[in-house]
Amino acid sequence: MTPLPFESDAAVHWDFSYDAEWFLPLPTSDDLHREPLAGEEWIEGAVAHYTERAELTAGDREALTVTAEALLSLVGNAATQLWFTPRGVYSDVVVEVTVAAAAAMEADKVLEELATLPDATASELIALDTDAHGHGFLLRRTSAVVLEDQARPIANWTVLLRKGEWAIMVMAMGSTLEAFALMEEHILRVVQGITLPSGSPQ
Repeated sequence: MTPLPFESDAAVHWDFSYDAEWFLPLPTSDDLHREPLAGEEWIEGAVAHYTERAELTAGDREALTVTAEALLSLVGNAATQLWFTPRGVYSDVVVEVTVAAAAAMEADKVLEELATLPDATASELIALDTDAHGHGFLLRRTSAVVLEDQARPIANWTVLLRKGEWAIMVMAMGSTLEAFALMEEHILRVVQGITLPSGSPQ
């Protein structure tokens, strides 16, 4: 996933809730540094999470293990990272959530950077205006990667909102388009699960 176009402050404390029926949290960088086996344990737990919800073949488990390992390599891109895990559907969709001081982000620059990435093949910009989380935009992009001589479409969604002195960025990416289509109805629910800090950025 593209690194966040603005720097987050690890010292910022904000509350976040999500639906555990649909999302599985990735470990944090601190988790992985503190416990050497945390990564392996998380991969085992993630595959077990899928196994408890659907009957899996050995091939399914192998594919999920490879996906979990790939997602684990993304740890550190954002304050909170979630694997979208709908029941009965294989998914490689990851959602990253960050809250930061709005001063650390220039919306026009972020928008220009996201909209002109060299791998983007199509994009759509939608204005957003919310009561609790301010206003901003949703940028839908499609890109592609070549695997085994075949182009594989990658869906990318970015929500960027500003409320007062705070900014919210939610980024989603995945190549499993069936799962991504299911995730569409959840991305704004992810935003609604964020409780912004009550004070001002330091």
